[in-house]
Amino acid sequence: MFATIFAFLGRLLIALLFIVEGTNKLLQSGAARETFANADVSPDLAVPVGIAQLVLGLMLAAGAWTRIVAILLALLVILEMLFFYNAFTDPAISAIALRNIAIAGGLLSLFAYGQARWGYDAMREQRKVDIAERDAQLRASETERAQAEAERNRAVRDVAAPNRPNY
Repeated sequence: MFATIFAFLGRLLIALLFIVEGTNKLLQSGAARETFANADVSPDLAVPVGIAQLVLGLMLAAGAWTRIVAILLALLVILEMLFFYNAFTDPAISAIALRNIAIAGGLLSLFAYGQARWGYDAMREQRKVDIAERDAQLRASETERAQAEAERNRAVRDVAAPNRPNY
């Protein structure tokens, strides 16, 4: 039970990082555009990256398509590290790069285990199980009904045509 709670909280905390980052990029798009330009990345990408971070962060928080979202965010984090924090000899930059590596590692763990308990993915999987169980019960009851009908037909036939000797 505790593992489930901590996995859920971990997913929420990682998602919160992207929700805040994306929101900041959108609310302070001028500063984000300048940061992108300083890194020799097209400033026009600042808003789409902010939207992607916000939307993917919300999806991760909701547990929707957790594995796909985790891979996309890990890719985004690695690309951010390579484009913005690639001066690994600078101690401050290397600390940020290591933070990004750790975040990517957490996202890859989410991809690997996908669990998404207390999220949309878990509800979708449970619904599949419930539908399969319901269908199995329907098939079983239809089989029982068909067997009962066959028994009834045999009984009616036996009553309607009792065994008489043929003369």
